[in-house]
Amino acid sequence: MSLTKAQIVENIQDQTGLTKIKATETVETLLEIIKSSGFLIYLESSPEETYRRLRFKRDRPALLFDGVEEPTKEEFIDKINSLLRKRIAYYNQADLKVNTDNCRVGKTIDKLSNIIKKEFYGENNKR
Repeated sequence: MSLTKAQIVENIQDQTGLTKIKATETVETLLEIIKSSGFLIYLESSPEETYRRLRFKRDRPALLFDGVEEPTKEEFIDKINSLLRKRIAYYNQADLKVNTDNCRVGKTIDKLSNIIKKEFYGENNKR
């Protein structure tokens, strides 16, 4: 389940009783910890590609529509764009961005594998 920063801040406030400012600082600290503990990769896809991949999924709460069984393509893409605008600042903090449009899962894995090999083992790695 994906949450927006505002939802995460609100959850932290509810669970801990922290002020909004302190809860926001906590979220920022957690992001710093995540970034310092590993290598963040943003698997980017266009709203149209995201629509194609997720249009039949019903297990993504952020992409559900109240009282609507099947939103139109335009409604779905509008919702994706809205979520992207809210989240892009966080996505752009990733160490690496890989566009996955028109790329099957296997090709994406190959692409990631090659990038990781270069990033961690150097340009001439033959592993």
